[in-house]
Amino acid sequence: MVGAQFYAAAPARFMLAAQERIAKRVRGTRGVVVDVGCGPGELTAALARRNPDALVVGVDLSAPMLAQARRSTRRLARVVFAQANAARLPFADNSVSVAISVGSLHHWRNPLGGINEIHRCLRPGGSAWIYDGYPQAANADMMRAHPALRFGFARRIARAILSVHGFNKDEYHDQVRVWFERSRFGGCRMAPDLLWMRMEARKEDR
Repeated sequence: MVGAQFYAAAPARFMLAAQERIAKRVRGTRGVVVDVGCGPGELTAALARRNPDALVVGVDLSAPMLAQARRSTRRLARVVFAQANAARLPFADNSVSVAISVGSLHHWRNPLGGINEIHRCLRPGGSAWIYDGYPQAANADMMRAHPALRFGFARRIARAILSVHGFNKDEYHDQVRVWFERSRFGGCRMAPDLLWMRMEARKEDR
């Protein structure tokens, strides 16, 4: 529980601006929006505020993180949480409109299995937005992500954190890209996005 409280008080809040920016990308979505690896629920809350007509489901393997998430979103309607890992999501086939995961992919023991599981759950035409840490982020992008990162020492600390909580440039292009190519998605669009590398994939319409 202490770890979940610390994360909610420090790293998760540091990422609030970036999370709000991500949530804006899927605003107005109906149906089911899933936050895979939701942690203490900051992004889940942002998604719920941006998508009032959707059911937003936060999924995480950690019970303490989910307890923190439930407390932080208790005033929001149409938000629920489920304990599960990415490779066994608790959703029926073709039932999810949008699946988002931020800063979670590097934790997955079976990344290809998790990507395929997201594909299974998505409805035809549904989208997956997967983000993970990008230590080679441009200085300008880092400063856009958070005002504190205008200082060089702060950017060095952030890059050190992102190198542990994400993948480096070569790993994204030589490893992560291959996971998506081998998955049922058949590939993804990949691009730097502030502190993250963003992978976008869409389930083909039938």
